Amino acid sequence: MDDFLQGGKSVSALWPTATEQGIIADCNMAGVKRSNPGALALNSAVICGVGLISVRIMNLPHGEGIVLKAMEPKRNFYRKFVIKDGSLIGMIMVGKIEGQVS
Repeated sequence: MDDFLQGGKSVSALWPTATEQGIIADCNMAGVKRSNPGALALNSAVICGVGLISVRIMNLPHGEGIVLKAMEPKRNFYRKFVIKDGSLIGMIMVGKIEGQVS
């Protein structure tokens, strides 16, 4: 799928994104031309009761940008934020995720 923020191809493994792609494909097969604007490269899940969200780029070449991390393994808590040119370009959050469905 096209990444509408950065261009290029990305993976978005979320059900709402797949549903939207299906609706667009259905419309096109029925003769109603629709295009897909793209999506963000992200994923979210709850595994064994622990929430996980990952968004966009997780690793940069050495010296390109800033990586901020915080972790508390005993609490299943991990955060990683990737910043380049003053913009947040990727993150991983594990543990207490606001709005998490258990």
